[in-house]
Amino acid sequence: MFAEEIDLDVESGAKEGADVLVPALPESGDDTAEEAPVIARDEIEEKEKQAKQLVEEAAPEAQVSETQAEETTKKIKTEETAKKIETEETTKKIETEETARKTETEETARKTETEETAKKTEAEETAKKIEAEETAKKIETEETARKIEAEETARKIEAEETAKKTETEETAKKTEAEETAKKIETEETAKKIEAEETAKKIETEETAKKIETEETAKKIETEETAKKIETEETAKKTEAEETAKKIETEVSEPQDNRAWYVIHCYSGYENKVKHNLEQRIETMQMQDQIFQVVVPTEDEIEIRDGKRRTVERNVFPGYILVQMILTDDSWHTVRNTPGVTGFVGMGNEPTPLRPEEVQAIMKRMEAEAPKIKVTFKQGQKVRIIDGPFNEFIGMVDEINMERAKVRVMVSFFGRDTPVELDFLQVEKA
Repeated sequence: MFAEEIDLDVESGAKEGADVLVPALPESGDDTAEEAPVIARDEIEEKEKQAKQLVEEAAPEAQVSETQAEETTKKIKTEETAKKIETEETTKKIETEETARKTETEETARKTETEETAKKTEAEETAKKIEAEETAKKIETEETARKIEAEETARKIEAEETAKKTETEETAKKTEAEETAKKIETEETAKKIEAEETAKKIETEETAKKIETEETAKKIETEETAKKIETEETAKKTEAEETAKKIETEVSEPQDNRAWYVIHCYSGYENKVKHNLEQRIETMQMQDQIFQVVVPTEDEIEIRDGKRRTVERNVFPGYILVQMILTDDSWHTVRNTPGVTGFVGMGNEPTPLRPEEVQAIMKRMEAEAPKIKVTFKQGQKVRIIDGPFNEFIGMVDEINMERAKVRVMVSFFGRDTPVELDFLQVEKA
């Protein structure tokens, strides 16, 4: 009986221990859900100790065999283990449910955020679409305005061109009318001039007869005067020929070894070099070896700004003629003159000019009539500056250098008419 009571007590104690081992679990979502497994283990260990103590205390009195006690203990341990496993599984289940809820909450939050982002993106795209449509409308409006402006500009230009064309036609008609009037006036003037010339011709014939009588008397007097002048001119000509022969003799048959040499200098400084050489000859007393220094020049008539003027032009720019007896002293005197760059000749030996070359140069310098500088050539346009055709523009057809004449084609009433003029009557247009 006693043993049975002990068994009952042990059993009741085990049940109490089981009750202790399985405490009321907190509901999911409670903050102490994580601490439940720790509390359950502590209580289980405490109950195990109490059970062992009860068994130890009841064993001597009931004389329960050690084997029975061990079996009871194993049974208790097995039950406690099962409860422990069940508790752990319950805890894991709770954790799993909480994790699922947490995951579901996060997914809901993500879904909400995704939807908001989608709505925001959709709103931005809608705003961009509206802005693009407004921009397109604005561009279309501007293009329409430009198109209208271009059409107005085209109309304006067309109107201006039409006005210009009309003005040109009116000007052409006016010019044609003026030319017709001028032509009629010219024809009337020509008839009038012809009538005047006829009258003058008759008057001239009468006057000519009268003048012929007077001229016959004058002719007799003139012939006598001409004979007298001819005699004087013959005497002067003879004297001039004798003087020319004398100069030619001096050039062709010099009295000593003097000769004409050519020295080179900087172009444009010929007169300055001549002055320097003449001063050097005088300073070094070389008059007995160096006789003359000549810069070959000729007079030329040129027309500038509608005015004639005679200018002196160098025949050989950069060259000077020197008449000298060639010695070492005379060579050094000339060669070392400032501005002189050397003698003309082969190597270091100056070459003298031939007498006929010197005569040709002197003759050119002593020409009485100055040459006319021609600034135009055949085929060029020129302006007539003197005579009845003053201010007319024409084309040079022919140039006669010997006669100093130029033939110019001038337009009269649409026809080219040749007009012969002096060089001094035209200038380059």
